[in-house]
Amino acid sequence: MDIRYHMLIDALDGTPRDLRRLLRPVTPQQTTHAGADGRRLLDVLCQFAGTESRARSQFELVLSQDKPKIPTLESFAGDYESASAAIDAFAAERTLTTALLAGITQPHWLRTATLTNFGPLRLRALVERLIARDNAQLALIVDMRESLSQ
Repeated sequence: MDIRYHMLIDALDGTPRDLRRLLRPVTPQQTTHAGADGRRLLDVLCQFAGTESRARSQFELVLSQDKPKIPTLESFAGDYESASAAIDAFAAERTLTTALLAGITQPHWLRTATLTNFGPLRLRALVERLIARDNAQLALIVDMRESLSQ
């Protein structure tokens, strides 16, 4: 498999570790404290966990069907009582996603789907969009964490 695809898988694989690192200085009480916009760190973590299986389902459709039409990935918040439970659930789901992607060949990465309200995309681009989503949510967590210390 091309090194670029390994890099994408490594980026996906690193997100649960990054989440744990970002939340080390945060107490469980702080994760449930609502910020000025009403959002809680726990809400963002629940979105990671709740959305991951939906993203993997999209990848599975691209791999199993010829040019499927798939909906745009929307945030879906799982229901978890603690940050550690949400991160553990997300990590387990992400492990399934990276295992799926690690088992495919280069032609699979080039398969296409039509994303609702966007147009045709290759599997590689869908994975890149998930990585961008991860990065945006990690940046949001950094901002939220900083506001807790003020």
